[in-house]
Amino acid sequence: MKRLRKMSDHAKRIGRTLPIVLLGGTLAAGAQMPESIPEGGTSILVNPLVEFRQGISKAKGRVGVVETAGPGFTKALEVESRVRGNNWEYQVYLHVNAPIRKGDVLLVHFWARTPYTADESGQSHIKVAIELPGLWKRPRKEKTLLAPLTKSIMLAAGTEWKQFFLRAQAPRDVSVKEFMVALRSGMERQRVQLGALDILNYGQSVKVEDLPLTVPTYAGREPDAHWRQEANARIRQHRMQEMKIVVVDQNGKPLEGVAVKLELKRHAFGFGTAFRASHVLEEFNPGHMVYRERILENFSSASFVNALKWHPWVGDWGKQFDRKVTLEALKWVAGQKLPFRGHCLVWPRKSSVSKAMRKMLEVENPNPEEIQRGILEHINSIGRETAFWMQEWDVLNESIPCHDVQDICGDEVMVEWFKEARKVLPGVKLALNEYSILSSLTDGKKLAQHEQRVKYLLGHGAPVDVLGMQCHMGGTPPSPKRILKVLDRFAKFDLPIRATEFDLKISDKKLAYDFTRDFYTVMFSHPSVLGVQMWGFEQMYDKNSDLTAVGRAHRDLVLDRWHTREKGRTDRNGAFACRAFLGTYTVTLTINGAHIDKTFVLQAGKGPHIETLTP
Repeated sequence: MKRLRKMSDHAKRIGRTLPIVLLGGTLAAGAQMPESIPEGGTSILVNPLVEFRQGISKAKGRVGVVETAGPGFTKALEVESRVRGNNWEYQVYLHVNAPIRKGDVLLVHFWARTPYTADESGQSHIKVAIELPGLWKRPRKEKTLLAPLTKSIMLAAGTEWKQFFLRAQAPRDVSVKEFMVALRSGMERQRVQLGALDILNYGQSVKVEDLPLTVPTYAGREPDAHWRQEANARIRQHRMQEMKIVVVDQNGKPLEGVAVKLELKRHAFGFGTAFRASHVLEEFNPGHMVYRERILENFSSASFVNALKWHPWVGDWGKQFDRKVTLEALKWVAGQKLPFRGHCLVWPRKSSVSKAMRKMLEVENPNPEEIQRGILEHINSIGRETAFWMQEWDVLNESIPCHDVQDICGDEVMVEWFKEARKVLPGVKLALNEYSILSSLTDGKKLAQHEQRVKYLLGHGAPVDVLGMQCHMGGTPPSPKRILKVLDRFAKFDLPIRATEFDLKISDKKLAYDFTRDFYTVMFSHPSVLGVQMWGFEQMYDKNSDLTAVGRAHRDLVLDRWHTREKGRTDRNGAFACRAFLGTYTVTLTINGAHIDKTFVLQAGKGPHIETLTP
């Protein structure tokens, strides 16, 4: 490691301990080793632990100083947002104590961690920006001129301390009053701590490109990463099968030389998507036929984003979300024989139940028996009306952070919800759905809570069939090895696992493509995983109907690399053999110029799958 920058008086004032803690001492548990800060910079930041300015609305957030055990510092700035909206709805400003000259090279440095976030990725999201007040009002020419100085980075931090760098160069002289660093956190309800905040001015002694810069990535992204070989071997073992097509005549005699063309039409693995029910109906979407075609072309399973939640089912959300629309869309899915999962029977927070149930929860003395009776009636109603085409249901959604019902009725009611769902839906797989499990960056509190929740439900006889893990990924995605570790941790329950709500909050298109590719690879390779469901059709296509980075990665894998297309001729035993991905196939036999199409399903088995066909 390079020699760290010597401690300045300013650094001591902002809560750093002596350099020996960084170089040879013990870091906080789980903290990463710090990257060196190049020597030669002069600190110009007004002490953020003493002086800072909040945004316009203090009611929307809070900022203060907390004691902490960071990697080399004992105090941190804590920014709390109480809103979920635009990033600028709550922000904190930091200022400098010295002017900046044209050509000066600057480095912003800090550590960050997230004690709390409502974001389903488990990560905080703060936009850290070097700005000039009123920049948005300035002419385009001046904005372009100042571009080397006006830089920003979207912080994405988990529960452990992570180091961040942001660099910039001044295109002109900037006064003390003009310069500021904005910490914008209004995009999510969250509490974020930032330690060792500093701005260093290197003058013109270094090139800006020689300073460190935080670029979101993940370990194992490199093409030759060792985990890829292991994953590909598991894919071949668990997702493919030796098969033999045997062509015989009406008397059972093998037919030699028959042309065989084989193609996978639908994966057995659930490469799925969640979409709006109204979008497949002509009444609400003029382009519904294109929408339908894209669903069938790209995916082997499906779900609705909102249509089966309690509010729309009882008509609380208006015409596009009522029961009639939902059932009509579900009948179309059934007509395509597209495997389908429902989301969700019970989401036990006040804002996610029907309006009528919310009133029952919010009275001064709520009646537990009445509340539980109302929930069981809802499970019974929606379960019976959708049973004609349902392979899986999220019975319980986000039960760890959402516990308004349990607080009134007790945890045991969760077991009853699963048992009632089993009565109504005897042949349907019942799932427990939770967020910040596979998307987590560390083995934090949430994973242990979820593990205990699974144990509690199974131990009390709840018929849980599937562990649903949402997979809303933050700006810094977990590594493939990290994902495998969590999958192995929950595979011990001997229940299949599904990624139920996969989406990305990554602006870098190359990173989005690479991570989607690697996430799919990990999930497809693990024997406990049933499928990956893309959350929202916009993950696949943008507003212009062009493929997104996620969509390109999906198609490159599902419709190309992992897609079986084989052709050849039968041997003297009438056989054509190959190794193929599991799923539904069409095979075309050509005899004397005539084409005959057959359909069959390739399933996993101990020996080669033999499909005997007669023209």
